[in-house]
Amino acid sequence: MFPLLRFSYCFVLIAIFSFAGIAQAKIKVIFDTDIGSDCDDAGALAVLHKLADDGLIEILATIHSSRTDTSHNRYGAGALDAINTYYGRPDIRIGVSRETDVGDGEVQYVREVALDQKRYGHDILTADQAEDMIDVYVDLMRTHDDIVIVTVGHPIALWHLLDRGHGPLIEEKVKSWFAMGMAVLGSPENSLDYWYRDWNFGANGMRDFVGELLEKWPAPFYLSPAGNDIETGNELLAKYDEINPVRRSYRVWLDWFNPEKNERNSWDQIALIAAAVGEGEWFSFDSSGAMEYRDDEQSFLRWNLNAANPLHHRVILNTTPEEMRAIVEEYMVRPPLFSDAPLPMDRYFAWCVVPFDEPQRSPEARIEMLKGLGFDTYAYDWRVKDLEDTARELQLAKEAGVNVNSVWMWFDGRYDTVEGLNEPNERLFQIVEETGYTGELWISFNDNFFADLDEGQSLKKSVEFLDYVAGRANDLGLKLGLYNHGGWFGDPRNQVRIIEALPEREIGIVYNFHHAHDQLADYKEIAEAMLPHLYAVNINGMRSEGPKILTLGEGYLERKMMNILLEMGYEGEFGVLGHVHGVDVEGILTANLQGLRNLGLLK
Repeated sequence: MFPLLRFSYCFVLIAIFSFAGIAQAKIKVIFDTDIGSDCDDAGALAVLHKLADDGLIEILATIHSSRTDTSHNRYGAGALDAINTYYGRPDIRIGVSRETDVGDGEVQYVREVALDQKRYGHDILTADQAEDMIDVYVDLMRTHDDIVIVTVGHPIALWHLLDRGHGPLIEEKVKSWFAMGMAVLGSPENSLDYWYRDWNFGANGMRDFVGELLEKWPAPFYLSPAGNDIETGNELLAKYDEINPVRRSYRVWLDWFNPEKNERNSWDQIALIAAAVGEGEWFSFDSSGAMEYRDDEQSFLRWNLNAANPLHHRVILNTTPEEMRAIVEEYMVRPPLFSDAPLPMDRYFAWCVVPFDEPQRSPEARIEMLKGLGFDTYAYDWRVKDLEDTARELQLAKEAGVNVNSVWMWFDGRYDTVEGLNEPNERLFQIVEETGYTGELWISFNDNFFADLDEGQSLKKSVEFLDYVAGRANDLGLKLGLYNHGGWFGDPRNQVRIIEALPEREIGIVYNFHHAHDQLADYKEIAEAMLPHLYAVNINGMRSEGPKILTLGEGYLERKMMNILLEMGYEGEFGVLGHVHGVDVEGILTANLQGLRNLGLLK
């Protein structure tokens, strides 16, 4: 299975971590790096954002725990902000060291990335513009539970937390600390019981603090040494140009380190993935032994198999190096969720407006309200009482330069047949003919239309009825949009069967997130099936457990669901819902637009 992962990220995260898995509680991660001393820190940041994209983790903060005074790495915070911004998360908190005890010298690639604000659009340039790392840690621990700290550099911030008396807070709020370190143990020929030196735990002044840190650290500790024989970056360098700051980081660092190389060890990425996915197919956690320190400049750390510390665990790789290389590379080469993000406003229209317009605006006022929010398109939903103004509203919208992309029709098995439709639906067809409106007719059914019918009978009845409706609609210049609204007809796979049975009719699909909670496990399959027929997608904040209606940005699946469609090539529009009773629809639409901006999906 694993060699296939390099060719399709879907095998990594949609097959292995299904939507059911994504819907589980996300791991809250503080990512702590000495970005600059090596390029795998930048690679790990790419992995960090992809894990967040797939709903496995929530990124609480990125920390640059390396001294930032004049002669040292002042630009680490800027590089973090550039990479975070590139991946669509410009507001992640960034903490930096205000200390002068541990850290690297200035490194070229972080300086280049940080200074290129025009290309990456980030705000922070140097460390003085970022928060103090200890303040960030303490604030997040006070406001969050079950935090997972991942350090891929010198863990000096953790020593300072203990030194300032925050041990009890760590014990209460930190679920685990995953540390990349002791890389020498990643090579099987090296004995666990030998004493070694180590970069993350000993270089640049860190050795003076590591003994006390290991002795006093009060939360579960996981040492991840793997990565010596797993080199990645070649595909990243081949696929992207310098618009990708991670690719740029690799190229600049490798040109300095060894211009003939196109890859670097994957220590940091593996530690992060282990923290995110836990024990299972890829990793095991061995609790035998403990990490020990001795005061020796040359060899000061070992994993003592005869020692006992219930908090210490060692991360063991269950895959082959080639399998893990493919996994890491796959994460690193995946683009931001929206390579051309954020989407322009003309990719969005308003939906569920007229029946939810609580102030009962006139058509003129409603059109002005929508224009004021930035919408140049909306879909026309209605109830019987609205039909007296429908013709006028369609004409007013046209005069105002606002596009009504569709009108709605609802069928009830008690009244709508191939012999004729109920009075309101017949009236709508009359209005369409009188006004010369051409657009889409979105239709759906009451469940009673298919009551007591089996699969074959449901298909036969719907095909016969929709052939009649589509014939009338198409004759008036309307395309028919099949709208999922629950029940048998609400499964887009059944809608595709209907469309395929009526090849002479102009029929497509209008997909609605808020009627799709029971389809999440099969979402990718459904998306592939309906994509060739897809007219529009109405979006909603999405959690697998509900509720049905949720503000955009308050779910954890909507961005992922939109991205799957966009990566498949969907070029249509997205409907923004005003679907809340008893509240001014303007406020609901405004909140949803802000949610899109918060997600980085709207300019």
